[in-house]
Amino acid sequence: MNPEKFYYSKWFTWFPFVNTFGFVLLEYYDHSGIFRPGYNYFSPWNCAFEVFIILFLINHSIWYLIPALRRQTILEIDDEKLKFRIKNKIIYWDDVSKVNYGPVLDVVIIKLKNSKTTKIYLNCVKGDNELVYRAVLGHFKQATSSEL
Repeated sequence: MNPEKFYYSKWFTWFPFVNTFGFVLLEYYDHSGIFRPGYNYFSPWNCAFEVFIILFLINHSIWYLIPALRRQTILEIDDEKLKFRIKNKIIYWDDVSKVNYGPVLDVVIIKLKNSKTTKIYLNCVKGDNELVYRAVLGHFKQATSSEL
């Protein structure tokens, strides 16, 4: 089979920026004195919150936004291995004992033969979650059947 490539989800990438815009608007109205007149708005905690939001957006941009805009692959599956770029993991099918799907968190759970577990969260992967799971499971089954 040819390698299957899945790309970064643009919805997952833009969602924190839309949320942050809402926080900025709320903060602006809060600082303007509409909600609490006479309150000291320039406390260290307000500045710490804003610095935290800025650092979060920088981190999210580096890990998700820039690769999504460049249309880089986040998940690549072939007959030998699975590459998951967020965790920078390469999992060979020879090391895998079981593949499960967790529908509550939209996660593919890969159990390795050395009793370790790796999770691939599908909210950051573009495409239908069930389709991604079936692709992972199909490649796993094909790799294990060719070993026998």
